[in-house]
Amino acid sequence: MREKGRVEIWGKIAYLKTEGGKEALIPINDLCSMAERFEIELENYKC
Repeated sequence: MREKGRVEIWGKIAYLKTEGGKEALIPINDLCSMAERFEIELENYKC
């Protein structure tokens, strides 16, 4: 089962917060590959 996460876009940076409370700042260009690698389902962002 994948953990769910929500994304806020801040310019060229994405702020990601997961259901489990994890937080990350990720370059927008790397967001989809990082979500796939760590098995995070992005609720409000389409890859």
